[in-house]
Amino acid sequence: MNIYQTSHHNLKTAEHVSGFYIFLVFFLSTIGLLISGYLGYVHVMTHLDPLFSSACVIAQRLDCETVAQSHYAVFLGVPWAHWGILYYTCCLIIFSHLYVTGHGSLIPVIMLPLGSVHVAFSLYLTHLSLTKIGVFCPFCLIDHIIGLMFFTNGMAELIRIKFSRWRMNVGELLSILKRRRTCHLPLLCVTIVFIFIELLVPSYWRIPFTAFNLEHIQTGVTPGGHPWIGARDPLITIEEYTDYRCFHCRKMHYQLRALIEQHPATIRLVHRHYPLDHAYNPVIVKDQSQQGSGKLALAAIAAAEMGKFWPMNDRLYQLTAENERVVDLKSLAESIEVPAEDYAAIYLSDVVREKLRLDIISGIENEILATPTYIINGKTYTGMLPMDEIKKILAVEQPP
Repeated sequence: MNIYQTSHHNLKTAEHVSGFYIFLVFFLSTIGLLISGYLGYVHVMTHLDPLFSSACVIAQRLDCETVAQSHYAVFLGVPWAHWGILYYTCCLIIFSHLYVTGHGSLIPVIMLPLGSVHVAFSLYLTHLSLTKIGVFCPFCLIDHIIGLMFFTNGMAELIRIKFSRWRMNVGELLSILKRRRTCHLPLLCVTIVFIFIELLVPSYWRIPFTAFNLEHIQTGVTPGGHPWIGARDPLITIEEYTDYRCFHCRKMHYQLRALIEQHPATIRLVHRHYPLDHAYNPVIVKDQSQQGSGKLALAAIAAAEMGKFWPMNDRLYQLTAENERVVDLKSLAESIEVPAEDYAAIYLSDVVREKLRLDIISGIENEILATPTYIINGKTYTGMLPMDEIKKILAVEQPP
């Protein structure tokens, strides 16, 4: 077949797909890429910037930041949002290549299996949001709709051009794949994008779940009744206000404990509870965010009454990392090796609630509006520890 005949054949097959369908395919792919790009940005900022606030936190059950903070937001070592960027980039590259080379009629042939896989993953992610995370990402829901439209429009277009023609298109697609030169450019682009996502994006979302050894680190209680860990005669005292359901509190928990282990004779960490739970902190929290964090604070205070605060502190952060929503007093008591009945009695006592109330009042008096918040030498720091400031203090005050 000569060049003229091949071009004439391509133009003829392209006529079998409507212009509106071609526009819709590229429009949906572009919208999907933009959504995935924004969700990728949200995933990065949510993990790296404690003060970040996205545009897709709509309600308690519609919150993409909470979804991004979950370990379910990562699949095969890569965030779902980054997979979405790869997926839609590949779609645009392949569809553009087919359209430019005159094989637009083959787009529905590819759209149907792509849409099927997309819908399958959408159902899986919806299941995770419903049963594991407890929160839905509004932009993810839009992406799920795009996947459904991929599938339904691919099916509708194939029905329109009749399945007999569809079988011919499949054969044509297979013949194109055999001509390696026609696939070099899209395959090269896809490979570059995949390598970029797989190798060049750092694992910023990983939090080291370290089993801390408390045997060689001193612990105690301040005159005001607040648990501390670290130095008995510290050069630096860090007073923390945290919430057990706060993602960045959990992240900073491991960084702080590592810092204490590095400087056990010079740094002391004093813990205060500041749950952003409307049921316990209604003055600061007007909505129903961080529900259950007040009960977790009570669980930690009850453990402190039995001399087991720091093991319980570690355990509670581990549970919230696993997205546990229900406080089981018996299992908590077993985790710190105390009698369950005694622990439950202390948990329900007025003494525990009064200590939590005093911590919250202290936070309000210090004008704390977010967690984690740290007070060092009278200065307040929200979100992250001022490591440069801590290093300066250590360098000046620590004896040679």
